[in-house]
Formats: sequence, structure tokens, C-alpha cells
Amino acid sequence: MHFFIQMEGPSCGVSVVKGQGGFDVIEEGRRSSDAAFRYRLLARRVGCQDLRLRPVDVEEDSFMFVK
Repeated sequence: MHFFIQMEGPSCGVSVVKGQGGFDVIEEGRRSSDAAFRYRLLARRVGCQDLRLRPVDVEEDSFMFVK
């Protein structure tokens, strides 16, 4: 899994650690700000780790380019 954290206020940096019920966002340096943040989690579904999109053969002329 990959976590992406975007702070929306001043902080000294954060890290993500596995907690008892999921994951916790911990502020670095034992500080505690009340800054809001947004997050994004990316993970692969169980059983689909090796699935990929099939390759396609696309010719450059098949696209319409705006000039």
C-alpha cells in the first residue's frame, strides 16, 4: 500500500504507521498540531496483483491532433 499525505496547514512533517484498527498519521518530533490534511491510499486488490492492461498497437495517424 502507498499513502500520500497532503498537509493543509503548518506542521513538522508526518508519517503513517500501522495502528490497531488501521493506520495512524503521526506528527514528527512528538509535536501535535491541529493542521488538517488530505490523504490518498493506493493498493492492489487481492488476487489481481499481476493483472495488467493488454498492450495495444496504436498508429500515430489514428489520433486527431489540434493544431
